[in-house]
Amino acid sequence: PGLCTMLLICSGFNACLLNVANFMVTSYTSPVTLQVLGNVKSCLSIAVSVAIFGNDLTVEQGIGVVLCLFGVWLYNHKGGPARAPTADKPKGGDKDSPKSSATEVEMKFANRGAGYADSTLTAVSIGSKSP
Repeated sequence: PGLCTMLLICSGFNACLLNVANFMVTSYTSPVTLQVLGNVKSCLSIAVSVAIFGNDLTVEQGIGVVLCLFGVWLYNHKGGPARAPTADKPKGGDKDSPKSSATEVEMKFANRGAGYADSTLTAVSIGSKSP
């Protein structure tokens, strides 16, 4: 019973550390980057399996690994953060346009200390002027 209990505790601790590391990587990068890293990990696992254990690698599997690594290369060189679409502001001469901006809300997320996310919500301006 002692060895089984110790293995269960070590396994749970290892899973906890894995989750903490996963959240920290996501907070410093993005979910897409984390998915790309997962694909690289799969390719490395296949390579280690072939090199150490002598497992067979079929042509289809090799093509899949090459395509996956090409996608990672493409993401690193051509990918990047998505840009939010910019909306045109209404012109002041239009009679249907509002006199002032409606509600502007700014979300700020800052990493502090050991990677804990501190979020603040700030209302910049609320309301509109009467005509």
